[in-house]
Amino acid sequence: MKFERPEIRETDIIKCAACGHNLGTMASIRERMNKAYQQLKRPAAAPKLQ
Repeated sequence: MKFERPEIRETDIIKCAACGHNLGTMASIRERMNKAYQQLKRPAAAPKLQ
């Protein structure tokens, strides 16, 4: 990705390089990524024995 500044700010709006779709601000993307990572780290529920 190309940015106007060398550092990325939390308020920068990120767009898809391929299609130009607005992905949101850097802060919102970071929040979604952290939430997804936390869900991956959680241990899966043990299967119920019948």
